[in-house]
Amino acid sequence: MGDDYLSSGGVKSNLEILQGGGAPLLQQQADKKGDNLFLKGYGREWGGSMTYSVGMTYGLGMITGSTWGLALGLRQGGATSKLLVNSCLNNVAKHGSAISNLGAINTMFFVGFKGLLGCFRDDDIFNTAGAAGMSGALYKAFDGPKVAARYALATCVIFTSLDQAMKIDSFTDPFARI
Repeated sequence: MGDDYLSSGGVKSNLEILQGGGAPLLQQQADKKGDNLFLKGYGREWGGSMTYSVGMTYGLGMITGSTWGLALGLRQGGATSKLLVNSCLNNVAKHGSAISNLGAINTMFFVGFKGLLGCFRDDDIFNTAGAAGMSGALYKAFDGPKVAARYALATCVIFTSLDQAMKIDSFTDPFARI
């Protein structure tokens, strides 16, 4: 107790951590960091999975919805070039944001339910299907049971197939075959 900072007002000149005990641990941590470059087996923690998945589906939804909106705007047309551009921009803004928000919210529900089910069961395809079905049903819960059941079935098929595809090592690591 006599050699600590509060009693002496200074720092010990002989620090045990610098005596060689910390170097192997730092080397082990540096070696592990290179292993997490790609999603191997989709093995991320809950928060990382949530951030990655929601960001990816929002971005893909924005690209898909904007492309669809652009096609609708071009099909709708306009009497002048300004009206054509206005029609395209309106449809891109409308459909891009709608599809990206739908995908991001469903993904957020899916990752949350999958993490919750993972606390009680081992990770298998039934957790994925159950979490996907619950996310679609929750998203459309106030639109009636028929609509909620359709969304549950659609999200179950989509999220289960995407989750199983992400678990394939050659899909998540593009340099696996090199």
